[in-house]
Amino acid sequence: MIAKRERGKMERRLTASLTHACEQAKPHLPGFCWLTHEVDYQRFPESLVVTWVFDTHPNLANALKGDAKRSIADLTAEALAEAGLDVGDV
Repeated sequence: MIAKRERGKMERRLTASLTHACEQAKPHLPGFCWLTHEVDYQRFPESLVVTWVFDTHPNLANALKGDAKRSIADLTAEALAEAGLDVGDV
């Protein structure tokens, strides 16, 4: 469990790093709209979920193939590392 003060700091770091990942992804992933995250700090980091949102199911299906899927995973891992989380922690 993370103290209230630390939760605020972590939330700001996560938001900033995921916003950066979002901006990096937009020009390279057709149909990508935004990403968001949810977390229960009582069960952090296990509860952290990052959701990538696409405009259509076909664009989502294409993003889950090959290089695009790897790019999503890499950008997510980089954003979490930037926020101070080891992907192995999640």
